[in-house]
Amino acid sequence: MGDGMMKNTLGRDTLVYKKIRIIDEQVEILVNNKNFIKDSIDDNAKDFLLRYNYINVITPFKYKYAELKIINDRPHYIKIKIDNVMRHAYNKEVDFKEIENHFMMERASYQFIASGLITFETTFKSLVNYYLFTEYKCDNDLELICTVRHFIQSVKFLNLGYEFNDKKTEANKRRKSHIRRSFDKIIAELEGTSDEFPFCGGNKVSNIFVYFDKMTLKNIINIFYCFDKEIQLIIFEHMKRYKLNLNSLEISVLKIDYLTL
Repeated sequence: MGDGMMKNTLGRDTLVYKKIRIIDEQVEILVNNKNFIKDSIDDNAKDFLLRYNYINVITPFKYKYAELKIINDRPHYIKIKIDNVMRHAYNKEVDFKEIENHFMMERASYQFIASGLITFETTFKSLVNYYLFTEYKCDNDLELICTVRHFIQSVKFLNLGYEFNDKKTEANKRRKSHIRRSFDKIIAELEGTSDEFPFCGGNKVSNIFVYFDKMTLKNIINIFYCFDKEIQLIIFEHMKRYKLNLNSLEISVLKIDYLTL
């Protein structure tokens, strides 16, 4: 995260990062700016910060202690000026052990989420690949390339779920541009015209089933976006039937329901 711009030795603008803090300086910030109880931050707590990193230990959980007020049924965190910088207000004293417990409890749940993600990815890939090859009749490289070219043309009609204001419209354009580039790469690797390993020097995909099975989840999602709505709904129903919720999160973690239903 940048803290501002400055001129470098060549007179060019350069992004200035926030000052890197040693552990004792991090403790000082916690005590002075975030109302941590000084006596609760012993050598073990400092080692905890060193081992797991301030941005993992403090940043995700500070909102449990920051002061807030409700405006129009939505929480707004109160900010005050400290050292000429607007920062969140902390009126309640915080024991470092509480933060440790929040961190360890969250990390303990990761193994279940990771297991759910592996199951989700495996099944979602299988479903997308199955309907790609069966519904779009991609039984040879020419048919597959034609289908991907068709997907490229359909990208401009995609609803990616962004709100329609200037900032979101730009994000929408960038996302669609990325999708098109990912499809261009697939075509190049199918045709043997890619300049990237391993499909360079005229080499091309020889086993499309292995190729799509090894594809990244992001690219598989791009293909899913371009499916006909009827096929998307079929896949979505399969996913609900298999209860693919990452063991703790709703399936909308990928916004598939919002994007397509």
